[in-house]
Amino acid sequence: MEETGDGDGDGDGDGGDGDGAPGDGDGAPGDGDGAPGDGDGAPGDGDGAPGDGDGDPDGDDDGDGIPNGVDNCPSIANPNQLDFSGNGAGNVCDPLIFTMGGGTMLTTATASAGNGSCDIPLPLEVLGGEVRILLDDDAAVAQVEFVTLELADVPAKDCQLVIIPIIAVVNATLAISDFLISNGGDPYPTAFPHNPADHDSGTVDGTQDVPHPIQVTGTLTSTTDPNDPPSDSELDFAGQTPPAAVLVTNAGGNLELVFNDANFILLDEDIESEDIAVTINLVMKGLVGALSMTP
Repeated sequence: MEETGDGDGDGDGDGGDGDGAPGDGDGAPGDGDGAPGDGDGAPGDGDGAPGDGDGDPDGDDDGDGIPNGVDNCPSIANPNQLDFSGNGAGNVCDPLIFTMGGGTMLTTATASAGNGSCDIPLPLEVLGGEVRILLDDDAAVAQVEFVTLELADVPAKDCQLVIIPIIAVVNATLAISDFLISNGGDPYPTAFPHNPADHDSGTVDGTQDVPHPIQVTGTLTSTTDPNDPPSDSELDFAGQTPPAAVLVTNAGGNLELVFNDANFILLDEDIESEDIAVTINLVMKGLVGALSMTP
């Protein structure tokens, strides 16, 4: 006697109940609707057949037409199989990561209170960090992320403030330690156009399309009275870096970032003086300089 289906779609291989045989509810193969995932051997049902996400070398888990066994990025569709760095991993699975090197960016700290202010030129030395560049499979877009930029401690600087109308002369001193800039937005928040000719020559060259969101952290040590011990306050605020010119050469062997915005606000903090009723505002303005990094 012929066994008929039970329409339960359990995919256990019993006659007519999900094994692809007819007769389990509506006469269609599988569990009654013929859809993938019913144990009938169709793609996506987890039974080891090609294309069901189980890593079968003959399958195509990402559906890009390239079998898993020869796909240089089997988890993300990349039919062009572009590999900028030539290391056997496709662009979309293999961001360019730069962690070594650094450089110096110039900014100016402005201390102000009332109508008085003074400027302190400050070099910001980058000691390293992590910058990522992600290329697409069409050689059309380069995405950029400043994961972290580690900055050297800023040594104590001071300037004399004359509050106008003259009620006091205040000497403001500040130093910054544990200074870190990290990504303050989504992964790869900036991008710029790429092209096949640059890709083939091992080059990425462009300027970020928007400012890069950042989170600035560190410890600000300050005092307005040389006779008092300095006090510490934790820095933790959101900001942006201006769009940088980005140049990758040697198929990912070198990265250069160039900043050239003298009006960019890097830091803006208020310091309350304990000896007189004056609030001193400290602003770091401008970001001009170049960073050179390698993987």
